[in-house]
Amino acid sequence: MPTARHLRHGAFLYDPRDMIGRVLHDHGEWSENELAFLHRLVGKSDTLVDVGAHIGSFRIETWQHQPQRWNHTRAEPLASMLSAIRLLRLLKIDVEGFEREVLAAAADTLRRLRPIVHCECLHAAAMAFLRELATEHSYRCHAACFDRFNPDNFLGNRERLPIEGLRDTNLLLWPDGLAIPESLRLHPVATFQELVTVPSPL
Repeated sequence: MPTARHLRHGAFLYDPRDMIGRVLHDHGEWSENELAFLHRLVGKSDTLVDVGAHIGSFRIETWQHQPQRWNHTRAEPLASMLSAIRLLRLLKIDVEGFEREVLAAAADTLRRLRPIVHCECLHAAAMAFLRELATEHSYRCHAACFDRFNPDNFLGNRERLPIEGLRDTNLLLWPDGLAIPESLRLHPVATFQELVTVPSPL
């Protein structure tokens, strides 16, 4: 049964049986550390695009509690969706392993708009693809990994999250020619092993 509740960022309607819904219910927020970092990258007038937003995660699989419940979502090429946009500060991508499909036709977007790209990176193959993309389009690779648990969470819950994979692993592609603010503690990375071990930029 969906639950309506006021959480850190406003009113939410969520299913407390869902993984993210459970975290929202117990902590009043989801991936707040990552969100705090992203806030440092954009200003109030900036345009940003969140690919795979859902309610905070994007998963294409069944699981034991919902073996037959599939939701169908219409997909469109990123370039065609962004063709009318003239300025794009941040492109955030969290698509559970479908980064290649999302970015395959994004060459025009990266060349024309030069956004900062914040992309989830789950394994070495994804890292290799993203590094190749960065080289091709003159971007630099930095780590952007965050603990999903925020001890100062909205509901003051000190218990760790009831989920596996307690760290978000993301690669931040920073366009050449764009100055990096001194307030950002970015760590250049070249391998997936480096990505998962470097400190958080917060």
